[in-house]
Amino acid sequence: EAPPPPPPPAPPQQPLPAPTVKTYNPAGYTIAAGSLYRSTGATSRLYSNDGVRVVINSTASGRPRVSELRPYVTVSAGERTTLSKLTISFDAGVSSRSASIGLRVCRWNGGATCTWKTVATYRRGRTSDRSFTWTTTSPGDYVSPSGQIRVGVRGTRGSASFRTRTDRVRFTIESKAPAGRR
Repeated sequence: EAPPPPPPPAPPQQPLPAPTVKTYNPAGYTIAAGSLYRSTGATSRLYSNDGVRVVINSTASGRPRVSELRPYVTVSAGERTTLSKLTISFDAGVSSRSASIGLRVCRWNGGATCTWKTVATYRRGRTSDRSFTWTTTSPGDYVSPSGQIRVGVRGTRGSASFRTRTDRVRFTIESKAPAGRR
């Protein structure tokens, strides 16, 4: 008697779908320290690296003097559940060689408050724009319960006034396909 035929080969597995990548411009911003310089406040000034900037005067007193712009974006509930990577890039400068500038990200504490984490710092000595890109593969820590992602472009200087000039802020999110879509 002949042995039973071998089982049919398993159907080929479908490849996992490629991640979805979306890039966002800031939806708006707040000024955490300082004040808006003249009429430079349109959020659209943050959309491209073109020399058209949002300019923030530093605080008028105290030590150090501080200027901080906090752009933000909101992602949908669907994007939050599948988020696998977050990249934030910025291009900004200061008006004085005696000022420093850095990028901070808001790390949410499970509710409505966050801790600001410095991810880039550029020391004094240069007024031309600095560019930086920061990426995390633990993006859930940086998205609020309502889907907001916030960053801070923060400049400081000893005891004299200065301005930060933010040219571009960009948020890029990468999402994996939901579990049922393979």
